[in-house]
Amino acid sequence: MSVFKLPAKLCKDMNGLFSKFWWRKQHKDGGIQWKKWEYLGLQKGKGGLGFRDLESFNLALLTKQGWRLLKYPDSLAAMVFKEKYFGQSNLLEAKLGYQPSFIWRSIWSVRDLLHEGLKWRVGDGSKIQIWGSKWLPTPSSFSV
Repeated sequence: MSVFKLPAKLCKDMNGLFSKFWWRKQHKDGGIQWKKWEYLGLQKGKGGLGFRDLESFNLALLTKQGWRLLKYPDSLAAMVFKEKYFGQSNLLEAKLGYQPSFIWRSIWSVRDLLHEGLKWRVGDGSKIQIWGSKWLPTPSSFSV
């Protein structure tokens, strides 16, 4: 789930299997439906059992992989993807490309979600360029 985007139908079917297991509807006695399935997915602190929606969890894991490609550009995986799919740009600006691997297609599909969660921190200011190269004054532009 952390490198492949699962089809929505598969996630829905697996969530259905989980609910059947917990509600015991496959047995003759019927079982007890304690709460709606949506409530079982709530956090334990909010009264649920903490079950995760598999489709959302899958997207979260893929987004984490994308974040790792951005955060650790010197890792082997980041270098391989950069060389193959986004040589001169970064992950957020990358194109899908021609005949991409299923892993790249999966990670590429969550770029917008990753971009929503990113924040840029100023830190010590060493990586901030207030003036671009075209805005830097030349010695001849100063007046005496």
